[in-house]
Amino acid sequence: MASVKRVEHKSGRVVYRIVICQGYDKQGNKLVKNLTYSVNQSATPKQQEKEAFKYALDMEDKIKYGYDFDAEKMSFEDFAYKWLENAKDNIAYGTYIGYEQLLKSRIIPYFKGYKLAHIKTPVIEAFYKTLVAEYSTGTISRYANVLSCIFKTAMRWNMIEHNPCREARKPKKKQEETGLKYFTPKQALMFLKSLNLSYDVTYKGHKRIDDTGKPYYVNEYTGTHTVPTQYKVFYSLSLLCGFRKGETLALRWDDIDFEKKEISISKSIMVQWFNILKKAQK
Repeated sequence: MASVKRVEHKSGRVVYRIVICQGYDKQGNKLVKNLTYSVNQSATPKQQEKEAFKYALDMEDKIKYGYDFDAEKMSFEDFAYKWLENAKDNIAYGTYIGYEQLLKSRIIPYFKGYKLAHIKTPVIEAFYKTLVAEYSTGTISRYANVLSCIFKTAMRWNMIEHNPCREARKPKKKQEETGLKYFTPKQALMFLKSLNLSYDVTYKGHKRIDDTGKPYYVNEYTGTHTVPTQYKVFYSLSLLCGFRKGETLALRWDDIDFEKKEISISKSIMVQWFNILKKAQK
């Protein structure tokens, strides 16, 4: 994080000395950039400090990612991916993947030819209308949230003065089902019973190699399978106890008290940047 120091001249003028770390060279020497920022002289010391820290944060982002911060020249596509890369360190892996999918599926293809500064509220509303036929109101809101976050960042970096998403109206779907989708008690019972059923899978003819390395051909055949026990346990606990996926996957034998017939939920599993992490429950 940037270092910010208040300096008051004899004349009474206040400036802030800002030191931004740019990493290290091959010899291990620290690389820094020194800046001087003149704050609003009529503001209170607290307001001046807040202003200086905001400037330092903005400059740190610019230097760190090497952006050309000209919204008239930068395409929306380039800025959107840079926004996503910048947000990567501050969001969970699953959230990042969700944002990336929303960008690649509809947002980037639609805004591909636009410069960042040329996207206005009517363009945003026109984009929302293209989603109505395929997506629910909730999904459209997720697209809107990602777009708004992108433009909020552009505002914070002083690239644009207004967030075009702020006043954009999302279209309403006609006769859309509202509320959560869930199993009825009867459907839940049918689902649990189905876990005990066997099922057939037909395999097409294919080549194999025996233990001696000699190839041979297997004709088409049908195999009968059953649901593995671990899946039965997973779905039974999740459905009957209302556990979240991560909570069920994090369970250990010492979380279960067979005498009291109790299960303790004290942790959860999440995926973050190709690692499985175990975290305590809030």
